[in-house]
Amino acid sequence: MPRPKVPFDKRQRTAEACTFCQTSKKRCSATLPCTNCVRRGRGQFCTLQKQSTASPEQRLPHEQLSPQSKVSMDPAHPIPYPAAASSPEATHRMQPRMLRGSHGQKVFIGPSASLSFLQFIRDTVSRHLGPSQFSNNEHTETMFEDTSRQMPSSPGVEDMDLDEKERLVDVYLHATSGMIEVISRQEAIELLDQPLKLDDANPNCKEIITQLIIAIAQCSQPTALGERHTRLSFASMKLTTLEPLIQSPNLEMVVVFLLMSFSMLGACRRNLAYMYLGVATRGAVVLGLHCREAYMSTNIPESRRKARVWMSLRVLDSVVSTILARPSGLAGLALDQLDDVMTSLYWQDGDEDANLLASYRLAAIMDRVVNKVYSRKSVSTDIAEDLLRQLRQWTELFPGFYRIPTESTKDQQSTEAISRVVISTMFHFTVTLVTRPFLITTLTAHMTQIGRRVPGETLLSQDPVHVQLASACTDSAIWLLHACLEAKEAGLLLDYMFVTQALVFAAALILGFSLFVQREINLETEAMFSAARDILRSFSAHSPQAGCYHEILTHLSQTISHQRQQTALQSCRRSSSYFDQVVPRDTVQGGAQVNVLQINTPPQYLDDDWSSPSRNNVSDIDSWLLQNQPIIDPSFEQGYGEGDGIMGDMRLAGWDSLDLSLWDSFPFPE
Repeated sequence: MPRPKVPFDKRQRTAEACTFCQTSKKRCSATLPCTNCVRRGRGQFCTLQKQSTASPEQRLPHEQLSPQSKVSMDPAHPIPYPAAASSPEATHRMQPRMLRGSHGQKVFIGPSASLSFLQFIRDTVSRHLGPSQFSNNEHTETMFEDTSRQMPSSPGVEDMDLDEKERLVDVYLHATSGMIEVISRQEAIELLDQPLKLDDANPNCKEIITQLIIAIAQCSQPTALGERHTRLSFASMKLTTLEPLIQSPNLEMVVVFLLMSFSMLGACRRNLAYMYLGVATRGAVVLGLHCREAYMSTNIPESRRKARVWMSLRVLDSVVSTILARPSGLAGLALDQLDDVMTSLYWQDGDEDANLLASYRLAAIMDRVVNKVYSRKSVSTDIAEDLLRQLRQWTELFPGFYRIPTESTKDQQSTEAISRVVISTMFHFTVTLVTRPFLITTLTAHMTQIGRRVPGETLLSQDPVHVQLASACTDSAIWLLHACLEAKEAGLLLDYMFVTQALVFAAALILGFSLFVQREINLETEAMFSAARDILRSFSAHSPQAGCYHEILTHLSQTISHQRQQTALQSCRRSSSYFDQVVPRDTVQGGAQVNVLQINTPPQYLDDDWSSPSRNNVSDIDSWLLQNQPIIDPSFEQGYGEGDGIMGDMRLAGWDSLDLSLWDSFPFPE
């Protein structure tokens, strides 16, 4: 008896399917490209059956298009709109997540966050290698928050002399350079000269700002004084102290909550920092700092002061919102109308506020990237090219700001140099945000083809625009880590650079994912991935968040090594199976069965976590190669030599170091 017809409202299959799924009778998602074609690495060839009436050129595979319709790879010729439109959209494949906070509550993390990208990598690793310490552990569903520090209520500045106060002010300016410029050096010194008399009933914003400056400085460079006094003492303020500030908002109140947010980020309490930042942004809107009229009705010094606070607020809000992938506190406001106002107030050659202006304009582009790329499930090459064009225009407007100055200075920890470190990392991070969906699309398609390829089969070529943008993503990640490595060697990385820590982690995830998918060893990528772990390890001495980042990357590195060893063993078994088709495995001598391919695997190549290779699958030549390892420079395992530049001493030994005596035992065939 035939099966009864399923009602239309209970059918699980779509009403239409792509050409490939319809031909192969596979379940199709009816999207373009569909999930089945993307998983098989042929997403660029996916077309729905209802589009069969389109022009013949649209139905041809990508390799059969005319040269005029293909994307130009020549940098001298910009990509035309029709060619870019022929490229399929790239999906970032990351979903919003709900993680456990410090007290077990659920907190939101958006799709553009590095934690969401980390979960995507974990899922990919788990599908291909199974459970591991990297992909499955107790911390995968937890957002790290450090709540273990005890915070006294007073920083105690009465026993500081003037020199010590000036030193703390300089450290504070170094820690906030490139992002926050709400107070000048002279103003900060004058605040520290005044005695602190905090009154919960009648709080003084200037006294709270003084307390914040000292706390940030002490956390940036831990000293005996910092250990003797406080770390982020203002966190123990009572809500009754802050309530009067909110009831009567002013510019100082915005500065207070802005610095409190900055300090909480350094204390690895990002959720609290995000909430403080929300209070600061709402206070700024109440004061009308988002309107042009707020800067036209006052004198020039007061307008510049308001502009400094507004630009600092937007930079920190954009960075924090992007890192956590949460809505900005300034979302929905027409902020671009203030660009000319900020430029007219601060655009002067040699003006120190040019760094803040560069960060401000870069933060605006960062907001556009998040809104246009990650607000949907996929992004087109048109949008990506437009955003990259805006970044190129930014580099023309602020030439050299995306590179660390190479000229030597007497003060290595100068505010100018540290500002360039922060701005350059923000620039390269923004490029990776634009191009990361194309990296994910390209590498996942490549990984799928590798997994399903029959030996001798040629891989399908991928969309050239996607490949170009994916390459730009890895290149930007390498440049970001290279800049941080140079800054580390120059002594420009402070303990309080939480933004740099987060961006280093994001760039390292990109390189780690690339190393996991691509079977070929790229020495530059390997070196920068190792450099990222080294940078975070140096931060971890004073930052638990950096220690958490370093642990994750270490587990990822072990997973990459595990995957490479499995690939090598599979290749060895495959070649041995071909050899068995020519030479019999066993011979009979005197009635006893003898295996001619028996070897003794050296113990250093066996791991308790991995199954040892079969003794019957390795030849005598393989045994000789395993027992007589090539000589490799020890610095190759470290990734780079300390103080020796981007690649350091990472190199294979040359002919001079080859031990020729090893060849006396080589099993030459007779």
